[in-house]
Amino acid sequence: MTAKKSLEAIHKIPFHVSDHHEVSRYLYVQQYRSKVKNPLIPSAKTMIVRNIPSYCTKQALNEMFQSCGEIINVYLMPNDNDGVIIKETQTENNYINELFNEKSAMKYQTGYIVFRTDVAMHKAVKLQPVKSLIMFKEYNKSSVGLNKWINDYRKSMVNSTELQEYVDKWMTEYDEIKHKEEEIVKNREVDDEGWMTVSSKDRKITGAHRDKPIKQRAMKRLKKQAEKRELFHFYRFQFRDQKKAKITELKAKFERDKQKISEMKEKRKFKPY
Repeated sequence: MTAKKSLEAIHKIPFHVSDHHEVSRYLYVQQYRSKVKNPLIPSAKTMIVRNIPSYCTKQALNEMFQSCGEIINVYLMPNDNDGVIIKETQTENNYINELFNEKSAMKYQTGYIVFRTDVAMHKAVKLQPVKSLIMFKEYNKSSVGLNKWINDYRKSMVNSTELQEYVDKWMTEYDEIKHKEEEIVKNREVDDEGWMTVSSKDRKITGAHRDKPIKQRAMKRLKKQAEKRELFHFYRFQFRDQKKAKITELKAKFERDKQKISEMKEKRKFKPY
């Protein structure tokens, strides 16, 4: 489909936020088409709606187009979504998301309206109302515009009491798990050098657990090794002293060998070849 044909397929529908608003806005609708097939939004029965304000709800969108035919479902997604990520069940990290409410995005949305029949969908795409559609029949200042964003921001603030209760509960469960792991480790047999046998069941327990006596023995062993360790060739005088000691040792060995040879000659047991 060329860009020109794609633009011709888009139809604009005027709407007012409520009866109290005189300014007309526009929704841009067309039949949904995508290379990626999704059974929840079939192309033959789905209309895509763009330029939807952030404060618009599924119910409001449903009421605006229900005159065209029975609507099965309505999906509201960010503008950069192509309907691909729409799933039948969208799971959430329940309690965390309840505490940390995501701030509503202050941008327009894209809607996917799924009709019962393709006839109803085509009727909605070509809709030409005499008067502008009304988004909210029951107008509430707190549900639109700046007031809505202020309310959403206030709701997004974390309740400190609930958060503390959640943290306490989580820490209690964590402590219980760690206590069970420590009990398992304590029941193991440890040899004199501090080694222990670990089975495949203990893989979840990370790190080598040592009790206090084993740690003390290990520290003593390391301390003794440190006392024996010396730094050679670190200072010049150490190098000179070591060299002198080596020469003295060689001279003494030479004298001992000479004396041994002389003793063997006297006993007539010297056999050089």
